[in-house]
Amino acid sequence: MFEIVFEDPETREKKYVHQTSWGLTTRTIGVLIMVHGDNQGLVLPPRVARVQAVLVPCGITASLGEERKDQLLDFCRLQEAKLSSGSVRCQGDYRDNYSPGWKFNHWELKGVPELGKGEHILSSMSIVSYFTVAIDS
Repeated sequence: MFEIVFEDPETREKKYVHQTSWGLTTRTIGVLIMVHGDNQGLVLPPRVARVQAVLVPCGITASLGEERKDQLLDFCRLQEAKLSSGSVRCQGDYRDNYSPGWKFNHWELKGVPELGKGEHILSSMSIVSYFTVAIDS
């Protein structure tokens, strides 16, 4: 559509409208979702994903004690800082109003490094990839 003008209410002069086309943009986003999504959700390529890894602290129970809990959370934050300094866009999920199971479900499709008491003691990390899900699941 060309030659679309409007009358400026202040100057009473005719001005051209600024047009945009959202058709290509919305179609491109739709194709991106269709290509990178399935029945379990959307997994964007690492270059596109806002967050590439999420750390969820595990093993925090009422019997753990505040000191051990703080040590575990500090360990998770240290690992988060190491990953971030290595150009991995990551974040820790330190919300205490959700269980680890809920967080795993929430972050399942992102490939979540699991840090718990065992990993803390051994100074190791378990990494779960989205692609380890069985085909018939």
